[in-house]
Amino acid sequence: MTNITIKVACKWRLKYAHNYIFDSQGNCYNSKTNRKLKQCYQSRCIGYNIKGKFKSLSFLRDQLEKIPQKDFCPF
Repeated sequence: MTNITIKVACKWRLKYAHNYIFDSQGNCYNSKTNRKLKQCYQSRCIGYNIKGKFKSLSFLRDQLEKIPQKDFCPF
């Protein structure tokens, strides 16, 4: 059995769903399942299925925020 590990540096995340992150090439990853999401084409729009619902790229661009270097930790 062969194991392959790929490291991706992600810079952006969604405001309303922090587990969906984007890299500099525009690829979307789910950090909970550690999988790359496929781009979908639906109703003449290109986008991703976020939380089981289709979201277009124009909507997602408005919802992006930079991943902070230091995240809030209550401890």
